[in-house]
Amino acid sequence: LSALAMIRNVGGEPVDRRYRRLRIRLFLEGLVVLVSILIAFFLDGWREDRRQTRELVRELESVERELERNLDIVRGELIAVERILKAGEDLADRLGQAPNDSLVEVSDTLSWLGAAYSPTLDPSLGALDALINSGRLARIENEDLRVNLAGLRDVFVDVAEDDRMAKQFTTDHQMPEFRGVEFLTSLRRTSDEFIRAGQRVGQSPQEGQITLPVKTRGEIQYPNSAKARAILNWRLILYTSARSELLAVEQHLQSLMNLLLYELDTDSSG
Repeated sequence: LSALAMIRNVGGEPVDRRYRRLRIRLFLEGLVVLVSILIAFFLDGWREDRRQTRELVRELESVERELERNLDIVRGELIAVERILKAGEDLADRLGQAPNDSLVEVSDTLSWLGAAYSPTLDPSLGALDALINSGRLARIENEDLRVNLAGLRDVFVDVAEDDRMAKQFTTDHQMPEFRGVEFLTSLRRTSDEFIRAGQRVGQSPQEGQITLPVKTRGEIQYPNSAKARAILNWRLILYTSARSELLAVEQHLQSLMNLLLYELDTDSSG
């Protein structure tokens, strides 16, 4: 045999065939390594996705509890505003029945509610802020839920603005009418008693509006003039607007909770 033939038949097998087999083996080994790496990446991604989903579920459960609490606060605020409006309407009616009298006898409770302003609406948004800051808000599948949760703080800001306007109007226009009036001390006493009663049982101002009665001590002489009646009517307009805003927020929160519960069911079963 020639030298070339001897090289090609080393080990009883042509070199080119052995080289081809080696290439196939190296290709298969490389393919196995590549697939193993891809599977590892996939498993890591799958585990991370599962972890993120569990974290999202926990955060959404916290947001749900927070929404329930805020819904209770809004409903308590609505009751407070309704009491203020009812007292204001009754007081305006009493004053309007005697337009020529400079003083009109009314109960101190009615006077206080006709001059009081609603508790400050102070919702809790810590769980929602935590969800937004974690970046997991984007993982929520329902677009309506995602968008409305992101904008919830602005909704409360709008409602608080109506509340601020009513309080400012009371401070700037109604309270100056009471300067030098004898019953002002009685009004302060009624207000202090009402607030302290709620604090003793650990209630928020809104919760106190639901359960606490306002103690009546007797009749007082309420100042009556065209200006006083006009101020009272403007207060009624402002609080009527506040009531409409609160009713809209109550419905908005309830809709959000329904969307949130559906999202939790979807994530928990996924």
